[in-house]
Amino acid sequence: MINNFTCAGENSSFGIYRFDFAGLGVPGLKAQWTYVKGQDIRGIGNATTGRYSEWESDYRLDYAIKSGSLKGLGFSLRRGNYRTELPTSTAQDQDQTRFYINYTYSLW
Repeated sequence: MINNFTCAGENSSFGIYRFDFAGLGVPGLKAQWTYVKGQDIRGIGNATTGRYSEWESDYRLDYAIKSGSLKGLGFSLRRGNYRTELPTSTAQDQDQTRFYINYTYSLW
């Protein structure tokens, strides 16, 4: 959500967990957690020595109305936390919260 983990020399690993609440009687509600860790980043700019690491944890909660007059209306709440050891001149820790409203309809 925040970073792309493509720095020079970087090795990235990630994990994703998803859960659909339809099995618990709440159709249209879904949750997801993603974690990415990048390691062995070569120094950048003035910080050419050493190796650095960074990580990001993203949370997502989606709800889509499945029937009725508001069918196709969806909401998505997303939260991202990014942390880095890179010098602040090249990257900074970030936290973002986003809220989306979607409406899907058929043209034909």
